[in-house]
Amino acid sequence: MVKKIKWRAKAPLGTLAGSGTLGLLIPPSIILIVYGVAIEESIAQLFVAGVFPGILLVFLFMGYIVFWSLFNKDRMPPAEPRTPMWQRIKGTRSLLPILFLIGGIIGSIYAGWASPTDAAAVGVVLSLVLSWYNGSLNR
Repeated sequence: MVKKIKWRAKAPLGTLAGSGTLGLLIPPSIILIVYGVAIEESIAQLFVAGVFPGILLVFLFMGYIVFWSLFNKDRMPPAEPRTPMWQRIKGTRSLLPILFLIGGIIGSIYAGWASPTDAAAVGVVLSLVLSWYNGSLNR
């Protein structure tokens, strides 16, 4: 005899699936580049136009999750143990070079210093600098 397992979602899966669309709006987005080339529109302007709707969707998704979790406490997973602040700061320190890389690429486009194609070269140069800094740059 096969025992039938009743499946129950632990979190709003629709929000998880819907948040995949944020990658299409928030720069750097390959879809916006392809779209910009197809309609012969400025890719930098499309990137600027995608920021506000992307951030708005982020806040709407976060708000939905907050309200859903307030009204469905029995379906929420147990809380994880708290991490000390010094451990959080130590863990975040390793992300700073990546934030520098992303900021350099997107910032060069927004500042008008580089076109999206030139920003790819900026990304390569910054990646080489970061790998040299980390000691992982070799032949």
